[in-house]
Amino acid sequence: MQTAAEMTCSRRVSLMLPDEKQEYLTIARCIGLDEEIAADVRVPIGEAISGQAFRSGRAVTDADTAGPTARSGDYDFKSFVSMPMIY
Repeated sequence: MQTAAEMTCSRRVSLMLPDEKQEYLTIARCIGLDEEIAADVRVPIGEAISGQAFRSGRAVTDADTAGPTARSGDYDFKSFVSMPMIY
């Protein structure tokens, strides 16, 4: 996680995994996010940036914080990247 943050010059990095029913993504590990907030995150697969990346198997980026994938007030970011990791 630390290496990914350093390589991408990111303040926040999270590893999200699907639940058993493959309905939601939850944060398994993170850097730069409050642990209590991270524990409550449930992203429906196919929704938001991370859910889109998981469903499509492709990277999704959003450099426009006013765009349709970003929700005002959730993050103070200039850009957002979500990349699926296949093993």
